[in-house]
Amino acid sequence: MRSSEDVDYWIRIATLGYWTFYRVPLPLSCYRVRPSGLSFNVTQMQHCNERVLQSAYERSPEKVQAILPTAYAYLYRYLARLSLTAGNPAEARRLIGRALHSDASIFLRDGRSLVTLCAVVCAPFAQVMLRRSLGTLKQS
Repeated sequence: MRSSEDVDYWIRIATLGYWTFYRVPLPLSCYRVRPSGLSFNVTQMQHCNERVLQSAYERSPEKVQAILPTAYAYLYRYLARLSLTAGNPAEARRLIGRALHSDASIFLRDGRSLVTLCAVVCAPFAQVMLRRSLGTLKQS
């Protein structure tokens, strides 16, 4: 796999059942993302991450099945954020729709998810408002 090795690694460790994982709500490291890097290839990232989740389910369906919808929701939310950052609001809307369909509750439980949802929904309006304020869009 060209990407998602880290996700695959952590899922494999988590399904062993020896450890408990907690989310720390503080940034503990930085992750550099460049438009030319693999992390900005949203299609590749989606394909690889979906394969990782499917493989995890095939290895341990009894452990993974209950959390699979939420895992997909967080995946699609992340990809929507990448798409928006890359300047592709249409793809971001498609992916946020998949996240909502997978597990809409992430948008109520997680502030970052809600911010991403709002950014995706508002992106088309923000672009129009920016163009108008810069004088590059004629007002009707």
